[in-house]
Amino acid sequence: METTQNTRVYIVEDSAPIRARLAEMLSVMERVSVVGESGNAREAVAGILRVRPDSVLLDLNLMGRTGIDVMRSVHPKAPEIVFVVLTNHAEPQYRRAATEGGPPISSTSPTSSTVCAKSSRKSPRRATREQQTP
Repeated sequence: METTQNTRVYIVEDSAPIRARLAEMLSVMERVSVVGESGNAREAVAGILRVRPDSVLLDLNLMGRTGIDVMRSVHPKAPEIVFVVLTNHAEPQYRRAATEGGPPISSTSPTSSTVCAKSSRKSPRRATREQQTP
């Protein structure tokens, strides 16, 4: 008998109402479990490293520090974690900042203002693919 594991997601968002809404949206998805939440970068780094989720839904703009700081702190210790970065900034400098010193970009979608960064042990190079939204 084949067992299917849930994708374990950790949410990092400094707005409590948005964080709650993201958790609510993820909770109705099959095979997705929210395994932790944080409202700031310091708590996020500690929680992510403690829980070791499959992926992190990460706000780029946090109070005090940034989502980039979170990725730079976590990635060297847990390179297998996939980061999905949420931002209203589609400008190239934000995309560059999100990838410098952290996980490589595997996919970007400027129209939805979401940058997906996936860590990979096998390939140190950055692979970028633009997704078009109809």
